[in-house]
Amino acid sequence: MQLTVSGLNNSFSNSVLHLLGEDSFRQHWTDHTIPCGHTPHLFLILFQAFKITLFVIFVRLAKKNAKGLLTEFFIAYFIYDLVYILSFVWDIIPFPINLYSHPMLFSSGQIFLVNYLRYLDLIFATLWTSALLLVLYRRNRLSIKFLINRLAIIPISVPFVSWTIYFIRQLF
Repeated sequence: MQLTVSGLNNSFSNSVLHLLGEDSFRQHWTDHTIPCGHTPHLFLILFQAFKITLFVIFVRLAKKNAKGLLTEFFIAYFIYDLVYILSFVWDIIPFPINLYSHPMLFSSGQIFLVNYLRYLDLIFATLWTSALLLVLYRRNRLSIKFLINRLAIIPISVPFVSWTIYFIRQLF
């Protein structure tokens, strides 16, 4: 799930930033760091327009009661915002072992909203999560079992993906 969402977000962001002529900003994005200085305003607007477009496609599929790989992809894409929120909460809980999972999820273009207002990224993630849950509820697909099945992969996938990336970086 994380690789798919990260790949889609990063592909969109790198393409748009290239078209906007924001090569230095794109380099920061590629290095998975948060450029704290100049954030292109048009990029943030286009990223939210991109998410709105994906959400409209998802809603149309949901209205047709389409159940397939494409629908599951959209659910995974938007449930990523819930994961983003949960990882933030997880990182502030004082456990003896901290995974620092929130920085692993910075592929979302929403992280750059923090430059305007602290926690604005979490506010937008909450809005997208609420929209997803509302659509699923109205289509009678929302249940505890549904969420548990999709969220059960996260404790395994996030550390697995990060360790894989870490080992690949060590090799090169």
